[in-house]
Amino acid sequence: MASIEFGLTITAYGFVSVFIILLSVILYTEIIKRIFGSKTPFPEQLQKETLPLSEEEIAAISAAITSFIEESSETPHTAKFIQTSSKWDQAGRVEAINRRLRG
Repeated sequence: MASIEFGLTITAYGFVSVFIILLSVILYTEIIKRIFGSKTPFPEQLQKETLPLSEEEIAAISAAITSFIEESSETPHTAKFIQTSSKWDQAGRVEAINRRLRG
């Protein structure tokens, strides 16, 4: 029973230490955010800064992205495996490996 109690104790210490470390990382990042707080623009400000695009420009951009994705998703052409040894060579190699393993 002592080994089970020891294992459970170590597990509990590990569990608690992981959560303490995670909590300290979260607190550290929150403190850094408050000190160096970057001001993120609101959605209204982002809309004012974007360039107005016509429907035709949006369609052209979408078509270009779609064609790029379709081209890159094709399977690459690979060379076929050329077998240089006969089946008898392979069988002999397998037998030699089996002999070495058996001792």
